[in-house]
Amino acid sequence: MENKPIYRRIADSIIESIQKGGIVQDTKLPSIRKLAKEYDVSNLTALNAMRLLEDERIVYAMPKKGYFVRSTLLSFDGDNISNEKEQLYSLLASENDSGLTLSNGHIDLYPVQKISKIMRKQIYQNPNLLGGCISGHGHELLIDEIIRRAIEYGCSFSKNEICITNGGLESLSLALRATTSPGDTVLVQSPTYFYTLKFISELGLKCISVRKFDDIEHHLESHKIKVMVFNANFNNPDGMLLDESQKQRLVELSKLHRFTIIEDDVYGDIHFTERRPKPLRAYSSDIILCNTFTKAIGPGLRIGWIAASNHTSQVKELKQSTSKYTAEFPQAAIAEFLRSGGYDLHMRKLRATLASFRDEVRLTILETFPEGTWVSKPEGGFVLWVKLPHHLPNLETKIEQALSLGNYFVPGHFFSLEEDYNHCLRLNFGFGLTEEVKTAIQQLGRTFSE
Repeated sequence: MENKPIYRRIADSIIESIQKGGIVQDTKLPSIRKLAKEYDVSNLTALNAMRLLEDERIVYAMPKKGYFVRSTLLSFDGDNISNEKEQLYSLLASENDSGLTLSNGHIDLYPVQKISKIMRKQIYQNPNLLGGCISGHGHELLIDEIIRRAIEYGCSFSKNEICITNGGLESLSLALRATTSPGDTVLVQSPTYFYTLKFISELGLKCISVRKFDDIEHHLESHKIKVMVFNANFNNPDGMLLDESQKQRLVELSKLHRFTIIEDDVYGDIHFTERRPKPLRAYSSDIILCNTFTKAIGPGLRIGWIAASNHTSQVKELKQSTSKYTAEFPQAAIAEFLRSGGYDLHMRKLRATLASFRDEVRLTILETFPEGTWVSKPEGGFVLWVKLPHHLPNLETKIEQALSLGNYFVPGHFFSLEEDYNHCLRLNFGFGLTEEVKTAIQQLGRTFSE
């Protein structure tokens, strides 16, 4: 608590006071001058606390009148947050056969037998991969393969800046921790991956979300942005893909406004386009690029990587104190799979299969869900973003009923700080249109149509 900035501690205290006092929507809060006197701080510090609460949509401001409580604060208490986390973790830990809440493919899509064969051969020839002392920040042969392959999508990495991680989530976490301090402001897409929001919250950062690309410049002029977290290729959950001119403009803005871009490119290789789309990093060596092999080769491997650019030393220090090193055995197996050409052959087959899965699952949703339902058609990745018609009666009740049917989707509100996605759902198409998936979609369609 004491490590938090003073204005963050004041903001937390105000939240607690509102909750304990049961203060209702639209209640006027004390003036900035009164708050400064009550907490024995400057007017500027009190103002920063209120602006933080405004950014977090806990209060709203009225010109010349002051700050007022939003209705959304009533759902901000600890019990509700805890319940929401439990609900999300329950959905992600789903063991049903549909796999609709996940964001990866069925195990049959992955080269399990080939990887197993490589591992058996390697451990027989070099037992030290399993029992030896791990040193450095990644298996040298894997780093060489990452650098070699990056040339194909326009990126150039130095060997020193690559750090192998325990999956893409650790890469993202390390990048955020290396580039921010409590109280800094981070800009994200809306909707965005829910773990991005989780990390930002846990680090005590302020979060600004932007729904439209054309609105980014406005937010940059209105806020001092320290870091932007962006997925330019097949954003999870809505599948958005920036075109080249947009990517170039985003890089230009980062230089103009002096903020760091952390790029999450975990779906870049899983494209259905003619060519792999370039990441933002292809346009500037200053960008931190996070990636993983778990989505393409196998979720159980948990091998990711980060090209940390100017923040390499900080990332490596944090990696050392967090999880020390990443197991070398699976790194060596992946390196051999890449070197031998097995990865390229596998990916061609995987991309073709997933593209057909996307079309089949998408069509079934459109045929089954209420008229007016919108479903994304992403050019890569694993997930569909579904928007139910706003005019559906008792929509909130229907979503609760749909959740009770089983773990068949992730509700849209998990992907944003706003309330604009309560009518949205994310569904995984990585298992294809199996009987389980078809039955689940039909059940959801009936529930939303009643």
